[in-house]
Amino acid sequence: MYRSFEQVGYGFATPHYEYQKRIEGLNKKTLFQSYSKKTQYSIKKTYEFGITTRNISYDELEMFHENTTKTAKRLGFYDKELSYYQSVYRTFGDNAKFMIAEINLSDYIGHFQEIIRNLKDKIDQMILIDSKREKPTKTRQIKELRSQVEQHEKRIVQAKKLIEQYGKKINLAGALFFIQPQEVSYMFSYTNAEFKNFYGPYRTQADMLEFALKEKVPVYNFYGVSGDRSGHDGVYEFKKGFQGYMVDNMGAFILPINKFRYQFLQTIKKIIRRR
Repeated sequence: MYRSFEQVGYGFATPHYEYQKRIEGLNKKTLFQSYSKKTQYSIKKTYEFGITTRNISYDELEMFHENTTKTAKRLGFYDKELSYYQSVYRTFGDNAKFMIAEINLSDYIGHFQEIIRNLKDKIDQMILIDSKREKPTKTRQIKELRSQVEQHEKRIVQAKKLIEQYGKKINLAGALFFIQPQEVSYMFSYTNAEFKNFYGPYRTQADMLEFALKEKVPVYNFYGVSGDRSGHDGVYEFKKGFQGYMVDNMGAFILPINKFRYQFLQTIKKIIRRR
């Protein structure tokens, strides 16, 4: 008898549900406009923060694997061995991309320092205008601009603390993508949770979607989702922000050839999980 994996959830063989987006016929502008407002906002922030992406070298795969392992443990997923990623890199060549998102905190600080200078200039101009009037009219605007200055100053303080702890350049997120004529497939990934406020995963996906568009690949496959539409699955909610569609696959099945051995292994697995 065939045994099917769980209908809802993340299996360890092949996903029952995939999340895909057809990008054929779009251009760079309409592609961005097709995302949800929240996702558009997150991507815009990555440009504001000066986040960049790049395809890493073979020598950096150990770093990539360390991060995927850390993320897999945090989320309860299975990760591949380092040898798997090395084999993929050697075998697939340009058809596999190990993309990471990074931020240079010195540039980030400089960006917000410039914004603060411009805001303070506006505040000074408004104060000067009000000083020449009997009744001030810019009080509310001045208050709002000063609030923005305070927020940006907090960002700078936070960034300086991160530099002391991690250095000027920080690895935010990364993912492995397979490039095929019919689709670009998003596979294994990681996110360094302590830097989630920089929206690194959004930039990685946005840049690869633009890559797929440029290469005229018709479908972008975000790959597995749990099938849980209740709003509790963060992975699905992230992918859904790019406004694609869910694909219901046949799923994976097991045909026990040796029933006694199969039952024995299933029992051992249950004992291990309990421990």
